[in-house]
Amino acid sequence: MFTYSSGIIYVFVFIIYLTVYILLKNNKSKSSDLELVSDNFRVLARITNAIFLQSAVIQKSNISKEVIAEFLKTSVSNFYEIVDIDAQSAASVLKNLDGEVTKILERHEFTNKKIINEILTNLKNISSTVEILTKNPIDPNLTFENIKDSMREEFKNMSEYGRKCDKDVYKKIRKIAKIYETNRNEFNEEEAAKHLRELEKYLEPFRNCFKTVSTFANRFVNLPFWKFRRQYQFTKIAMDRLRTIIELTIDDMSKLQKDVEMSHNIWKDKSKSNLLGSFGPQISQTLNAFLTDVRRIDPVPPTLTVGFLKPKELLSVPKDLQNPWFKKYFIRGSSLIKDLSKALEPLNPISVSIQDLEKEWIDFKRSAREDFRIPNVNRTAFVLHNLENLVQNQTIPYDQILKSESEKLRKCVFKQGQDFFDKFELFEAEESESKTNNVSKVLDEIHETLRMAFTNDPTDEGISQEVARTCLNFAMQTFHDSSNSHHTKPSTVLKPTFEAFWYCTIDHGKDLDTSSFSKQFEKLEESLDSLPIVVEAFLDESPSFPTYPVPFQEILNASRLVETVNCLRDQKMKVNELRNAAYFVGNATNFPNSSIINESVTFLEHIIKVQNALKTVKTKIRHATGNRTKREASAAPTNPILTLKNSRLHSENMGICSLALWNLVKVLELKTPLLKIGEFNEKVKTSMGHFPGLTNYIHAKSLIQDFLGQAEGIEKEAKQLKDKDPLKMATVFAKMANLKGVPGDRQMLHDWRNRYFWNMHYKEAINHTATLLESNLDFATYQSQLLDGRLTVNALSKYFDEIFGHVKKDKLKTVIVEKHTLSWPIIIGIGIGSVFLLFVAALVIFGMTKWGRKTYRNWYLFYFGKPEEFEKRWRYSCFMDKVNGENALLDAVRETNKANLLVALKRGVYVNAYNIFGNTALHAATKGGHPDLVEALIRHGADRSLLNAKNRTPEQMVPLRYKQISKGKDLANFEKIQMIYKKYRKKNFRIRVPEIFPVFSFRIWPEERTDDTLTDNFMNVFQSITSNEPSIHMTHCVVKTDENGILETDNLGLLFWMFHGCIIVKEKWMTDCLQNEKLIEQDYNYLVEKVKYNGKIFDTVIQWSQAMAKSELPYLYGAQVAVVMKECPNLLLLSTLVNNHGGTMINEFPVRKKYTPGSHPYCHTHLGPLFLIHDGNYDLKIYQNDKMFTIFTEAEFIEFMLKRDIHKDTNENPVNVLRDSE
Repeated sequence: MFTYSSGIIYVFVFIIYLTVYILLKNNKSKSSDLELVSDNFRVLARITNAIFLQSAVIQKSNISKEVIAEFLKTSVSNFYEIVDIDAQSAASVLKNLDGEVTKILERHEFTNKKIINEILTNLKNISSTVEILTKNPIDPNLTFENIKDSMREEFKNMSEYGRKCDKDVYKKIRKIAKIYETNRNEFNEEEAAKHLRELEKYLEPFRNCFKTVSTFANRFVNLPFWKFRRQYQFTKIAMDRLRTIIELTIDDMSKLQKDVEMSHNIWKDKSKSNLLGSFGPQISQTLNAFLTDVRRIDPVPPTLTVGFLKPKELLSVPKDLQNPWFKKYFIRGSSLIKDLSKALEPLNPISVSIQDLEKEWIDFKRSAREDFRIPNVNRTAFVLHNLENLVQNQTIPYDQILKSESEKLRKCVFKQGQDFFDKFELFEAEESESKTNNVSKVLDEIHETLRMAFTNDPTDEGISQEVARTCLNFAMQTFHDSSNSHHTKPSTVLKPTFEAFWYCTIDHGKDLDTSSFSKQFEKLEESLDSLPIVVEAFLDESPSFPTYPVPFQEILNASRLVETVNCLRDQKMKVNELRNAAYFVGNATNFPNSSIINESVTFLEHIIKVQNALKTVKTKIRHATGNRTKREASAAPTNPILTLKNSRLHSENMGICSLALWNLVKVLELKTPLLKIGEFNEKVKTSMGHFPGLTNYIHAKSLIQDFLGQAEGIEKEAKQLKDKDPLKMATVFAKMANLKGVPGDRQMLHDWRNRYFWNMHYKEAINHTATLLESNLDFATYQSQLLDGRLTVNALSKYFDEIFGHVKKDKLKTVIVEKHTLSWPIIIGIGIGSVFLLFVAALVIFGMTKWGRKTYRNWYLFYFGKPEEFEKRWRYSCFMDKVNGENALLDAVRETNKANLLVALKRGVYVNAYNIFGNTALHAATKGGHPDLVEALIRHGADRSLLNAKNRTPEQMVPLRYKQISKGKDLANFEKIQMIYKKYRKKNFRIRVPEIFPVFSFRIWPEERTDDTLTDNFMNVFQSITSNEPSIHMTHCVVKTDENGILETDNLGLLFWMFHGCIIVKEKWMTDCLQNEKLIEQDYNYLVEKVKYNGKIFDTVIQWSQAMAKSELPYLYGAQVAVVMKECPNLLLLSTLVNNHGGTMINEFPVRKKYTPGSHPYCHTHLGPLFLIHDGNYDLKIYQNDKMFTIFTEAEFIEFMLKRDIHKDTNENPVNVLRDSE
């Protein structure tokens, strides 16, 4: 019962609850100063991004696929592989098939898998029996006495091997080999001297022993005994079982006949069949794309939608336009905000539809991950694919083939003689089999041992007689060469000798060392010791039957085996078609149950929802663009959206800057758990060391402490900046550009964590890596955009000033023109003249503008330009041609994105750039079968005569046998490409003029040795384009040179930037620029030409700059580089250097069997492909004379790079370094 007192209590509790709620809310809503700065810039980023997206809609830019994929946090390729399926039809097919199979199972039970496997095995046995006995007809005259006579003759001298081979020889060789085939490099030299004398004594007898065994092996493997034995065994099996197998197969085929009759609705009528599509492969493709997507920890970094952290932020743009900060500093009371709001309205319905798409996408991903849905869908796809193939490829209906082939088998079942089985018990093969058991066992052991190294028919683990002979001779030659080279240590003779044999076998595709080789002699000896005993027992054994057994001829006739085989051969059975019928029933038997099918249908239905939502988004985009052409859209004078030039660039820069700020806020929120991360134990460090992308995470503690210290400094500065205008507030970006964070491969760290998640020894590391993965700590990825952050904010401020009417315009003046009446000819003449004069005036005025001068200059260069004028601009191609760190041209070809390709070509990118695989863009487009890309490249001047790393021209990248190996669309594409090359064979095209690299895009770093005062003054004057630290986006490196202009350094960290493609300029450039700032554009007058390293002078500085600018064929293409050191301070630099120049950095010592003998790096035919960089602490002398290896110290390797000494492989078909590589 409610009373007054209880009411007071309720009110009191409510007041307390309300107070706590308000306190918590206020506490939660209190943002840090840095967060306030971040929120303000995120408002600006969202508005700018919305303007860019609306601009793209108006101008009908073909970026909708990329935009949608970015909003869904996935890659374009993955998303469209997932939805590129006729999910509606696939679901319908699965439902229909499930219904059909259910109906069949109600009336009939399919033949079980065991019987189907039995049918397949029997069919194989029948066909192989016919094939073997057709190729090797039965000899009816074989008798048991033949075997005895053969043995008596051949085996009497078998013990001669034992007399010619001294056991001590190979036993001593094996004992010594086991010592020196280890990884040890230090040995007891007194013992080694003794072993050296013994080896010298025994090597030649060992080779003679090998010759003896090889001669014995050649005779042994060709003994008639083997032929007799095989014939008896096989014939016995055939006589005993072939008839039974045929009868069993006929019986089983009748069961299959019933199966295919009951399932005729599924396969028989192709016009009504559900199995005429390719839904199995489509579902598999979708599933694989989905699995690829969910395994990725981070989505593909966005560029088009980076201003929005989540799709729902699209809906906040109208509110952002009314944001107090935006109104205060950008709108400033202007009523023209209405125009911008109205211009962005068409984006609203698109934004709403994207929310629906995101919801369906999230539901799809969540649903797909439930329980066993993935394996169930995978099983469904597999069985469906098999059934589709079997139904579509059947040449004869299954019921007909089973009926006809059963009849054929019945015709070949002959009645055997009544006394066949009585005689079979006395069959002499039975007698011979029982008597040869003991001798056969010993002979088989000898046979297998000989096949390890002494015959030309080796086992999988063994080597051929020829390889053994070659490698043994090679080892002996190595021994004599090493012995005569006056080595001070006996071990330096012994170890290379045994390694020579081992490496030789590896070069021949095997892996057999000397100790294993010599062990075969011992095994052979053991078997041969027992051979005379068992052979003598075999020859002396008398028949166990009281009378002479039944002859082979008689039992063969009674079995009617020959007639059966001849009949089967003459019937020409269609075994493959029979197998397909059995496979069909097998897959029908294996068809998933209704529960699994429902799982698969649910999977497809979610895709259908995603497809419908995607269709809605595309419809909204299409409605927003209307029917206007791009030209009409661009010409719209009043739309404020189109006033912003380079909207994509500004949107991306602003978005990434705001993202970096937001991320920094999140990192500071994680400060406490981040500081708890201590040093990892040695086991974890060793484990992470095997993953190249985890180097920095191993020592994360110190990096995090430094990073958080810098971050807190920026947070303090945010307190002074939060109330400043946007331009002053934007100075925070320059501060943030110095943040490095903890660079590393987050995906690799995620994979490492999953790998060791359940390992208790890694428990603490697993917890720490979870913290590391909570936020992106790699701030180096933001550096380029952060350096441009203030410039971007400045450009946006000017844009908003313009569209909101804050820019003063000249007042209009009224001019009164007196009108006179003129005759028509005069009017026409004046009109034409006026138009002509206006046209000329327009051209002159346009030429006086900055854009006009640039356009006329480009026209002149295009038609009359000299090579040196192009070269002057191509110097910057290393920086100009890149978008997001990737060469725009090569990236467009890789993505088969024609729109991006044409944009890049029209910008004047260097069209003949090579990718890391040694192909130009034209090579890659031709190889991929993309005729539209090929034609675009040719028409923009791509060189059709350049050779790739396989010494092929682009046209030769079309497969020679493409008509045989390609089909459908691929075949048509290659034919189009052939026609394009033929069409333009005699026609040349001019190369597009490269754009001028603007000074504001310079990134200049003065190295530490430059004059401090000069450097500080220079950086103060050119603050926006200089940096205190080097970065991957650096364009110029200012260095201190001697009086001759030579850069003198042994610092690999400095030389790295030369190899990276940076332009190396003299310190004098800074001096002259301070006196005349315009000289900043004339960096070409201050280039460093020579460098002095390790006391030697190299004049390749400009060569390296040009090579990197033009992306020439990678200098280290084909080189496999290993660092043989315990500690290498410059390992990261060396690894990056090798990978950047087309080489491969390997984490283990190169194993020769993986590489092709006689191969070379493409640019260095005078060197072996396996580069070993060492510090002198390991003895690598055994590799000095090995043509597969090239040995460097670190200094020698850098000298090799500085020489830039190229000897290209001119062979028509260069040998691949890696075995089995394309």
